[in-house]
Amino acid sequence: SVRTPSEFSPRTYKAASAAADRNRQRLIGLVKRPENSRCADCPAKVGTSGWASVNLGSFLCFHCSGIHRNLGVHISKVRSITLDSWNDDWVAQMERRRWSGDGAEIHPR
Repeated sequence: SVRTPSEFSPRTYKAASAAADRNRQRLIGLVKRPENSRCADCPAKVGTSGWASVNLGSFLCFHCSGIHRNLGVHISKVRSITLDSWNDDWVAQMERRRWSGDGAEIHPR
């Protein structure tokens, strides 16, 4: 059966300050990996100040993050890598996904 994006949604609680700082560093490490350095939807580079779709587990450029925001949180829950507070579940979701850099998922981790 096909699963909807809402079935993949991690918990929504905010992380405490120390956990948020730790998770921010984990995300920066993830986005520096070659398979995560490009936007999941276009060929643009994603830097450490990029964006991510938490429930889809994909890194996004600024332009595509705006498109994802307009889709609604029931489709794509967009967060800034550096500006938002990330909880452990959200970061774990990002760690489970691996993208080829051209928008195609290779396989979940």
